[in-house]
Amino acid sequence: MKITTWNIRGLNGTSKRRILKNRLFAQHPDIVLLQESKCSSKSTETLKKLVSNSHQCINIDAIGQAGGLITFWNKSKFIVQNALSTKHSLLVIFNMPDSGHSICVTNIYGPQRLQEKLEMLLDLDEVRQHHGADHWILGGDYNMITNLAEKKGGLRRLDKDSEAFNNFIAASKLIDIPTINGLHTWNNKQGGNRQIASRLDRFLMSESILLHNLDMEASILPIGGSDHWPVQIHFTNLDKPQNRPFRFEAFWIEHPSFMQNIQKWWTQTTIRSDNIMYIFQQKLKTIKTNLKQWNKDTFGNIMQAKKELEAKMANLQQTLITEGPNEERNAQELILQRQWEERLKQEELLWRQKSRVQWLKQGERNTSFFHKSTIQNRAFNRILSLKTADGDQVFSRDHIGSELNSYFTSLLSEPLQDRSQAIKEILVGVELVGCFGAFLLLFPLFFLETGVKPGAGVSPCSCCALGCD
Repeated sequence: MKITTWNIRGLNGTSKRRILKNRLFAQHPDIVLLQESKCSSKSTETLKKLVSNSHQCINIDAIGQAGGLITFWNKSKFIVQNALSTKHSLLVIFNMPDSGHSICVTNIYGPQRLQEKLEMLLDLDEVRQHHGADHWILGGDYNMITNLAEKKGGLRRLDKDSEAFNNFIAASKLIDIPTINGLHTWNNKQGGNRQIASRLDRFLMSESILLHNLDMEASILPIGGSDHWPVQIHFTNLDKPQNRPFRFEAFWIEHPSFMQNIQKWWTQTTIRSDNIMYIFQQKLKTIKTNLKQWNKDTFGNIMQAKKELEAKMANLQQTLITEGPNEERNAQELILQRQWEERLKQEELLWRQKSRVQWLKQGERNTSFFHKSTIQNRAFNRILSLKTADGDQVFSRDHIGSELNSYFTSLLSEPLQDRSQAIKEILVGVELVGCFGAFLLLFPLFFLETGVKPGAGVSPCSCCALGCD
């Protein structure tokens, strides 16, 4: 899916309409958000017939020769559920038959005056609370920046609208999608010291979109005709990760049977070989396999289990309201409460580990912060393309994987050498450290990523009874 936003600075001229049809719509956008169209409803209808037969549109009329908003959408992909406008925005709620989801797409043209900007943000907050769609995407010319890095030239200061804009983004749990090929989307067409450029145009979207298996890329389109450049965001479906690496989950260590299971799996695994290193490696491999299955059987889906517990707690509370407490219900309430608290703790540890945030103390209730950090990391921590040694660019997963494999194979390869003596020395060390070494080799992520130190309720020495064959 492609969505494009552009402050086009007037659409009544023939030249602008040609640019819109032959440059912008030639890229096959699914939704187009235009600001400052300077068009009436009558001229907008004429424009729709000219630029695209596959799109429908809705508009807010310009006031004289100022303003005007138009939202185009591909009528074969979207069904309009509702549409409404505020003083500075036009929002359309679409149903997407292919996915079954609904999205609220808001076309924004920010005002110039400070008080009107603050009023616009209040209006958008009202939209957030009442639009009712599964997801929210906002695009347009906000006439605001979030920090001084988004401005070049001019006065080096931030006004109250920037602070309010940042507060709105945070309170609304929106993600600001950066453009990959540049920063500034507007310039004053001046040269030298008089040049001013800013990032006035952008896409914001609700975190809920990022929970889906989607890849997204925002870019500035090199299309002239205005003092603003168009910005386009492109969504594509991601394949499920292949060969997902093993990852130690921090909440495992909280389970009372964890260490006993490790000991059992280690001692019960019998590998017949004269090679100590091979035995050691196979035991680690067996423990990894058992841990994956144990995690699935013991914890399952933590978030789903938490929701089920909350539903049981709500049903029990309703019973207490209508029928009153008794000994059995009171005991059940305590059990459910303890189980729910345990799931909350596991959820926080899970999101904390995924977020890679180290500076907050473990145990603090920061689940929502860790969750947002993880979502933002997931949105941008991807290899979308790779430039080969020949200068070509590859995009498919298979080609990227092949290039990485070839590069590191070449980088790390060396002539064959006799390492028998070095291996013997290493094996002597392994025999000396025994299970302590096994523990460190098996759980490096536990110490590096979770922030839990040996001795803080977990001691590698506590499993020395496992023994190495």
